[in-house]
Amino acid sequence: MNLPMIVKRSLVQLRNRIAILRHQRRLQTVAQPEAATTLDYLETQLRRTYEKRGAPLQTRTKVLIDKIANVTDLQGKTVLCIGCRNSQELNYFRSKGAQTVQGIDLFSENPAILVMDMHQMTFPDAQFDVVYSSHSLEHAHTPAKVAQEILRVARPQAVIAIEMPIRYETRGADLIDMESTANLHKLFAPHITSVLLQEEFAANTPDNATGTPIARTIFKVD
Repeated sequence: MNLPMIVKRSLVQLRNRIAILRHQRRLQTVAQPEAATTLDYLETQLRRTYEKRGAPLQTRTKVLIDKIANVTDLQGKTVLCIGCRNSQELNYFRSKGAQTVQGIDLFSENPAILVMDMHQMTFPDAQFDVVYSSHSLEHAHTPAKVAQEILRVARPQAVIAIEMPIRYETRGADLIDMESTANLHKLFAPHITSVLLQEEFAANTPDNATGTPIARTIFKVD
């Protein structure tokens, strides 16, 4: 690698580091107390989000949103996307008829995505008809607290849709292995009124191109 390339890479790394530090300070003002005192946790999660901020809309995202649209009418609905990174999945929900789509994440350059800790959302109670979380719950500091917050901001008979890896080696930003959809449902018990979809797929299969098994579920809450 020649000197100009080394200098350019170093400048990019420095710029990213400065951005992460700036957003880390901002995030500490909105994070839950337990997480706010865990700087390693915050930095690890923020760095992962920041580095993937330009990721394209993934096939798995389309699949889950399509499945939501198959089991409930999204026309005119209010949707919350947890851990969306950018506006790609927000736009896909809008293309399915959702009226208002709000995103939250640890980093944002988009007014439709609020910087917010999923453990302690600042929304009022009963705000959303659909709450969607695709590959974000495994990054939770305290999954039970996130589940409580999802239930709090969901309207009566809201639809909750979750996908996450299962039966995999937790490390880095991937903290939680729920192991099965059954265990995932336990987080929301006894508030589940009906299960609309419950699937598990092995890794590297036609239904799951990722390198880890996944659990996918859609359910209604009281």
